[in-house]
Amino acid sequence: MVHHNNDLGTKIDAPEMVANFHQLHPKVKHIAVAGGIDLDNAQRLRKQGIAEIVIVGGKISSAMFAEGAARSFREILK
Repeated sequence: MVHHNNDLGTKIDAPEMVANFHQLHPKVKHIAVAGGIDLDNAQRLRKQGIAEIVIVGGKISSAMFAEGAARSFREILK
């Protein structure tokens, strides 16, 4: 799993982080990513097609309408 601790307050580019990990570890077949995933990153990760699992937490739990946020992510990532 590729994880960025979003509590550190630093913004990362999750698709770039996944691509770098994949390049450094090409034999790893199953990649999951978590930390700092917003709708833009989710869309880019989906198009990229490297990570099998995208874990979204904070952007859903902190949303004013969590159910709607979860649905938006589900639509992008399905």
